[in-house]
Amino acid sequence: MTKMTTIPENYNNIRAGIVELLKTARSATARNVNSIMTAVYWDIGRRIVKFSMRASLFRKVITANRRMKTCSHHNSSARCSTRTGHPEPLRCPA
Repeated sequence: MTKMTTIPENYNNIRAGIVELLKTARSATARNVNSIMTAVYWDIGRRIVKFSMRASLFRKVITANRRMKTCSHHNSSARCSTRTGHPEPLRCPA
């Protein structure tokens, strides 16, 4: 013989309350995760901009350094020696 269980009269109200509670929790969780991810992406962007600014400054310093090694009379760059790999001294014939 199977035993029948009786469903309480307010079962649908209890179920609806649980469903609503879960929906509210999911919504709050999504808001919190979105807030955290927004902060993370903002920080990533900040780091990229900071790195980019440093790289830009580094490129400017390197460019200025190369210009300082250029012969002012002929506007030609220093060439590297194949034996040592170090820049050969500039010799300006003028």
